[in-house]
Amino acid sequence: YEQQGHQGHAALLLGAIDNLLGLERRALVSAPPLVEINQRADQHGEFEWLSLYNHSGQRGNALHMPIPIAGIRISFRPRKSVRAVRLLRADQELTFTRRNDGRIDMVLPPLNHYEIVLFEYQEN
Repeated sequence: YEQQGHQGHAALLLGAIDNLLGLERRALVSAPPLVEINQRADQHGEFEWLSLYNHSGQRGNALHMPIPIAGIRISFRPRKSVRAVRLLRADQELTFTRRNDGRIDMVLPPLNHYEIVLFEYQEN
Protein backbone atom coordinates (compact mmCIF):
# COMPACT_ATOMS: atom_id res chain seq x y z
CA TYR A 1 0.00 0.00 0.00
CA GLU A 2 2.82 2.42 0.82
CA GLN A 3 4.34 2.03 -2.66
CA GLN A 4 1.17 2.00 -4.77
CA GLY A 5 -1.25 4.00 -2.62
CA HIS A 6 -4.16 1.93 -3.94
CA GLN A 7 -7.24 1.75 -1.71
CA GLY A 8 -7.77 -1.89 -2.68
CA HIS A 9 -4.48 -2.85 -1.01
CA ALA A 10 -5.50 -1.16 2.23
CA ALA A 11 -8.91 -2.86 2.15
CA LEU A 12 -7.28 -6.26 1.51
CA LEU A 13 -4.88 -5.85 4.43
CA LEU A 14 -7.57 -4.62 6.83
CA GLY A 15 -9.90 -7.43 5.77
CA ALA A 16 -7.20 -10.03 6.44
CA ILE A 17 -6.44 -8.57 9.88
CA ASP A 18 -10.14 -8.38 10.80
CA ASN A 19 -10.66 -11.98 9.67
CA LEU A 20 -7.61 -13.32 11.54
CA LEU A 21 -8.44 -11.54 14.79
CA GLY A 22 -12.18 -12.10 14.53
CA LEU A 23 -12.87 -8.56 15.72
CA GLU A 24 -15.99 -6.63 14.88
CA ARG A 25 -15.48 -2.98 14.02
CA ARG A 26 -17.43 -0.70 16.32
CA ALA A 27 -17.71 2.06 13.73
CA LEU A 28 -18.87 1.07 10.26
CA VAL A 29 -18.88 4.03 7.89
CA SER A 30 -20.02 3.89 4.27
CA ALA A 31 -17.95 6.62 2.69
CA PRO A 32 -15.61 6.83 -0.30
CA PRO A 33 -11.85 6.41 0.28
CA LEU A 34 -11.45 10.20 0.07
CA VAL A 35 -13.00 10.51 3.53
CA GLU A 36 -10.53 10.05 6.40
CA ILE A 37 -12.17 8.72 9.57
CA ASN A 38 -10.83 8.64 13.13
CA GLN A 39 -12.49 7.38 16.30
CA ARG A 40 -11.67 8.55 19.82
CA ALA A 41 -13.14 8.10 23.30
CA ASP A 42 -13.17 10.28 26.39
CA GLN A 43 -10.90 8.84 29.10
CA HIS A 44 -13.74 9.15 31.63
CA GLY A 45 -16.25 7.33 29.39
CA GLU A 46 -18.65 10.26 28.97
CA PHE A 47 -18.53 10.41 25.17
CA GLU A 48 -16.92 9.14 21.99
CA TRP A 49 -16.47 10.86 18.67
CA LEU A 50 -15.76 10.20 15.03
CA SER A 51 -14.00 12.77 12.91
CA LEU A 52 -14.52 12.78 9.16
CA TYR A 53 -12.25 14.76 6.84
CA ASN A 54 -13.05 15.23 3.14
CA HIS A 55 -9.86 14.95 1.06
CA SER A 56 -11.62 15.37 -2.31
CA GLY A 57 -10.06 18.81 -2.81
CA GLN A 58 -6.50 17.51 -2.58
CA ARG A 59 -4.69 16.95 -5.86
CA GLY A 60 -1.02 16.25 -5.32
CA ASN A 61 0.39 19.16 -3.34
CA ALA A 62 -2.46 21.50 -4.35
CA LEU A 63 -5.42 21.99 -2.05
CA HIS A 64 -8.73 23.08 -3.58
CA MET A 65 -12.23 23.36 -2.17
CA PRO A 66 -13.48 19.83 -1.48
CA ILE A 67 -16.48 18.44 -3.32
CA PRO A 68 -19.34 17.79 -0.84
CA ILE A 69 -19.92 14.08 -0.22
CA ALA A 70 -23.54 13.10 0.46
CA GLY A 71 -25.14 9.96 1.84
CA ILE A 72 -22.48 8.93 4.36
CA ARG A 73 -23.97 6.29 6.66
CA ILE A 74 -22.64 5.38 10.10
CA SER A 75 -23.42 2.26 12.09
CA PHE A 76 -21.87 2.56 15.55
CA ARG A 77 -21.72 0.13 18.47
CA PRO A 78 -21.50 2.39 21.55
CA ARG A 79 -19.91 1.30 24.82
CA LYS A 80 -22.92 2.65 26.76
CA SER A 81 -26.44 3.90 26.10
CA VAL A 82 -26.36 6.98 23.87
CA ARG A 83 -28.26 10.07 25.02
CA ALA A 84 -27.60 12.21 21.94
CA VAL A 85 -25.59 12.39 18.72
CA ARG A 86 -24.40 15.85 17.70
CA LEU A 87 -22.52 17.29 14.76
CA LEU A 88 -20.05 19.75 16.24
CA ARG A 89 -19.12 21.74 13.13
CA ALA A 90 -22.72 21.99 11.91
CA ASP A 91 -23.87 22.63 15.49
CA GLN A 92 -26.89 20.37 15.17
CA GLU A 93 -28.33 17.28 16.78
CA LEU A 94 -28.46 14.22 14.54
CA THR A 95 -31.34 11.76 14.55
CA PHE A 96 -30.39 8.11 14.91
CA THR A 97 -32.06 4.71 15.00
CA ARG A 98 -31.36 2.11 17.70
CA ARG A 99 -31.06 -1.45 16.44
CA ASN A 100 -31.80 -4.64 18.38
CA ASP A 101 -28.13 -5.69 18.20
CA GLY A 102 -27.03 -2.58 20.15
CA ARG A 103 -25.84 -0.54 17.20
CA ILE A 104 -27.13 2.90 16.31
CA ASP A 105 -27.50 4.00 12.68
CA MET A 106 -27.52 7.48 11.18
CA VAL A 107 -27.06 9.32 7.89
CA LEU A 108 -24.95 12.47 7.82
CA PRO A 109 -25.82 15.60 5.89
CA PRO A 110 -23.38 16.30 3.02
CA LEU A 111 -19.77 16.43 4.25
CA ASN A 112 -18.11 19.61 3.04
CA HIS A 113 -14.65 19.95 4.58
CA TYR A 114 -14.81 18.12 7.92
CA GLU A 115 -17.20 17.13 10.67
CA ILE A 116 -17.03 15.69 14.17
CA VAL A 117 -19.82 13.32 15.22
CA LEU A 118 -20.15 13.34 19.01
CA PHE A 119 -21.84 10.40 20.78
CA GLU A 120 -22.92 11.56 24.24
CA TYR A 121 -23.58 8.80 26.76
CA GLN A 122 -26.32 8.60 29.37
CA GLU A 123 -25.19 9.44 32.89
CA ASN A 124 -24.81 6.42 35.17
